[in-house]
Amino acid sequence: DVPTERPAQLPAAAADFLRSCTQPMPDGVPVCFGSVCYLAPAETPALSGLRVLRVGLELGELRRDRFSPAHALALWLHAYPQTADFPAGSPEIAAYLRGETLHGTQRGWTLLTAGGLSLGWVRGADGILKNQYPKGTHFISSVGVSSSGFINSKKFKVNGKSATGIEKVASYNPDRVYFLIGMNESGTDNTTPT
Repeated sequence: DVPTERPAQLPAAAADFLRSCTQPMPDGVPVCFGSVCYLAPAETPALSGLRVLRVGLELGELRRDRFSPAHALALWLHAYPQTADFPAGSPEIAAYLRGETLHGTQRGWTLLTAGGLSLGWVRGADGILKNQYPKGTHFISSVGVSSSGFINSKKFKVNGKSATGIEKVASYNPDRVYFLIGMNESGTDNTTPT
């Protein structure tokens, strides 16, 4: 019989934020490592003395008595009382993914969605939606067509270093999802479409 992790007491700011979510949280036990809070599966074994990278769904971090929701929580949520929804191919979504601020009337933590799909958090104040997209995942995308088909060149920032990946697709179908398989710093083609 393996002992299970005892539920942690969530900080008041975290508990208040989670209560504001219209979507019920999954079953689990709250676990806090320092100022970061997670929701672990109910049957999580006792973790004392273990080094754990992530124990479950990251809920957020307590910073100076304020709760900052995690990007993982935004991706898990389907709804939040305050949402900014933009069409999937809009310039606003591209700007968000590049790490830029947006314009909007929302105040406070706002779930940004593209056609109803959660992308992450913005924080609204004075007509500006401040981007909370994780800095290590910002990317710039340019799309073009050549004689060999659709080409999608993406420039990424990975741990502060620029990297480029090129995706070539023989025929582009807007109803199909294309994934970038690999990337390197030189920009040479090491990708394949799926």
